[in-house]
Order: sequence, then C-alpha cells, then structure tokens
Amino acid sequence: MKKQVLLLTITTLLLIVVMMIPASAQTIQIASPNALSQQDVLVYNYNGTFYGRYNTTSLITLADNTSYIFTLKPQYANPLDDPVTWLQTSFSYVSTYATPLIIIIFLIGLLYLGRK
Repeated sequence: MKKQVLLLTITTLLLIVVMMIPASAQTIQIASPNALSQQDVLVYNYNGTFYGRYNTTSLITLADNTSYIFTLKPQYANPLDDPVTWLQTSFSYVSTYATPLIIIIFLIGLLYLGRK
C-alpha cells in the first residue's frame, strides 16, 4: 500500500513539473490604429525564407528562440478591379485629410469677406 501511495505521489509531482514548463511558442498581434487601409504583415525567418502572410488583425504564432523579420505591406485597391473598395478607402482619406483643409479655406474666405 505504501509503495502505491509513493508511486502515485511521484507521478503527480512529475505531472505538475511537466505542466509548469514554459510554452515553446509566442503569440503576437500587430495593430496599426492610424492606418486608413488594411495592411498585410509578411513574416520571414532570419535566413529570409517566407514564414507566412497575415493581416493586422490576425494572431501570429511564432517559435521561441528564433529571429523573424516583419514587413508591413499596404493593401491597395484598384478602381477598375474593385470600385467599391476603392471608393471606401478614398472617402476615408478625404474625410481624414481634406475636411480640415476645406474648413480652413472656408474660414479664410469668411475673414476675407468680412474685411470688405
């Protein structure tokens, strides 16, 4: 009976030790909050071989103790191939950058007309 309890105790301790070993993979997520369009994340191994293509919202699982090269590549929309996506990205660009310029021109026009 004592041998069975000792064997069970040793087995339990070994299982606990094995479960406490750190994981051999890392998970990362890349985000670009100021980007107007989606971007692809191209991941290469340290020797230049292609590891995978991800977008900025996907999780990337990497092996531990290995060097990687990350490259961000914007996704462009061709107006002839996909006009809806092209219009969506164009409107987001205009609403972000052109609207303040239009407001500034309008205010300068009001100041010019107010001087007359």
